[in-house]
Amino acid sequence: MTVCIAQPGNGAVLSGAAPIAFTVSTSGTGSPGLNEPVLFVDGQYFVQSFTTATPFDRFSLPTSKFVDGAHALSLEADMQDGFKSSWATVNLDFANGVLTPPINTGTFMPVSGPLQASGSFVIGAVGDGTNRTSAPDAVASMISSWNPNLFLYLGDVYLHGSIGDFYNLYGQAGSHYGMLRAITNPTIGNHEYELGTPAAYFDYWNNVPHYYSFNVAGWHFISLDSTSEFGQLAAGTPQYQWLQHYLQTNTVPCTAVYSHRPRFGASFTGGATDLQPFWSLFAQYNPKLVLNGHEHDFQRWTPLDANGNPSPTGVTEIATGAAYRFVRTDGSIPDSGNIACSANDATGTFCSPC
Repeated sequence: MTVCIAQPGNGAVLSGAAPIAFTVSTSGTGSPGLNEPVLFVDGQYFVQSFTTATPFDRFSLPTSKFVDGAHALSLEADMQDGFKSSWATVNLDFANGVLTPPINTGTFMPVSGPLQASGSFVIGAVGDGTNRTSAPDAVASMISSWNPNLFLYLGDVYLHGSIGDFYNLYGQAGSHYGMLRAITNPTIGNHEYELGTPAAYFDYWNNVPHYYSFNVAGWHFISLDSTSEFGQLAAGTPQYQWLQHYLQTNTVPCTAVYSHRPRFGASFTGGATDLQPFWSLFAQYNPKLVLNGHEHDFQRWTPLDANGNPSPTGVTEIATGAAYRFVRTDGSIPDSGNIACSANDATGTFCSPC
């Protein structure tokens, strides 16, 4: 096996966004096949390629996100049998005038916007995408084609929510889900915590709070950090108390809550019982809609009461974690008697008197 970083060259002095190009090749017989190439900066995960097709995607290294001086860029090839190659490494010099660890001092402001000329307000919502292949790009382009006023990204930037993942896989203005960045009010997913800190998430989104709320088009939206890593799900925690206060005092007739993990799930996660304190509040104060990602498909649940039983006065949960692909099908999700819509249906909509 040969792994090679073709660009930048060893000893290069870099500033701004520096292109990265690399190759992986094997010789002989019996190769198990390449699973994924992974890039590291100074020994820490930076980004990976989700495709084994050659030539590999050209990534970029945003050098201004690091302190000036000596840095190492390394490439590893992970094979399908679990074998990991030795690293190919180039030594680099970053020169942007950044003398201390860069800190984003900006302030996040939730996006709002006027009604469209037709009098409608269009909102797109999906999570669990961003692997820089054609499938998630197609979903992002489809949502963009709706000309939405607002986009809710429901968490999880793969693989680990690193600086490199956000820069290259979520993308910048005009690329990937970054094409919707200017109209996005995000919420955080568990993958944003996988490096031990969600710092790259807060940097990318200009210091967005863990939880916040805003009003648009006659609706009140509440964004929550539903991750176990944040650990503010139980009664008495600051986020719970904040949520309870907002639900109690909100005077807007229609409320929607969105976060990453769903309380109820009909596919691979099966939902999250540690979110029951939140769901009990929802059942008490009856928001019109709860939006989540995490389940990698589309699920629209019939209204559910505090115990998860169907109820005409309950709360509707939609899990839409298919940002990495939509499979158009009329097949229903098995083992989920409370599901009201098909899985993986890009045309699923929610209608209410509000």
